[in-house]
Amino acid sequence: MGVHLTMYNLVGWSAISRCWLKKYVKDFLRENRVVIRKKLGQSFLVDCRVARYVADFIEGGVVYEIGCGIGNLTFFLAEKAEYVLGVELDYRLAHYFRKKVGLENVDVINSDAILLRFNGPFDYVVSNVPYYISSDIIVKLCKDIDFKIGILTFQKEFAERLYAIPGTSSYGRISVIASLCFTVKPLMTIGSSAFFPRPKVNSKILFIEKKNIEKEIIEGVEKLTQKIFSYRKRKLSFALEKGLGLKKEEICFLGDLINRRIFTLSPEEILYIYKRLREKGLF
Repeated sequence: MGVHLTMYNLVGWSAISRCWLKKYVKDFLRENRVVIRKKLGQSFLVDCRVARYVADFIEGGVVYEIGCGIGNLTFFLAEKAEYVLGVELDYRLAHYFRKKVGLENVDVINSDAILLRFNGPFDYVVSNVPYYISSDIIVKLCKDIDFKIGILTFQKEFAERLYAIPGTSSYGRISVIASLCFTVKPLMTIGSSAFFPRPKVNSKILFIEKKNIEKEIIEGVEKLTQKIFSYRKRKLSFALEKGLGLKKEEICFLGDLINRRIFTLSPEEILYIYKRLREKGLF
């Protein structure tokens, strides 16, 4: 088996295929003397049941895979998609993948997905997102990348923040941004044994569908939430005074909202607050 074995030898959901993918990853890393870089959050999916589950959402079209690594998920996506564009930050992985694993409908770019200016359009975005860039990826997908559907895997705790409801401990800035930009549906929780090296926490796969909202509005809401969520348990009037220097009499047009705690305000209410402040020339 080894690095030249392709996805077309897999047997879908069987234990044999699960062992194959784990062997592929370990063999690839060993044969190419690749040392895993923990600071990049590198962890490779090695459970074919999960890979097949993700790929089964793809129905043709163009897929953008963020962090394609050594192609362990890309093989599955390539079977379902017309074309896959993968982006990989680690030069070694991108180089070895292009050199040793040739798929006709796959291209790999060695770049930072956060900084990359080529932003679509894509039918799907797929990624096993490293924790340290999770928030940045959500903002990037929201503001810059033109796509329809995302199948994204995050650490479980972060994933649950994306669909947290107001008033809960998980609700915060990223919950607001995600709710305004996407319809978010949790799909399944994945145990740490599905990855190599094995992470310390479980992960969760999310289905996201992009909404039609102007980039300028999202950028404004993002800036507003940066100011007010530093005071998430204080009233809006307090947060606006501390964050924007606005006195209570200047924001009376917001009505009863000024007496609400920040973490109880819904995404729609925060959007309303942003629009009203902008109309009044206060933000």
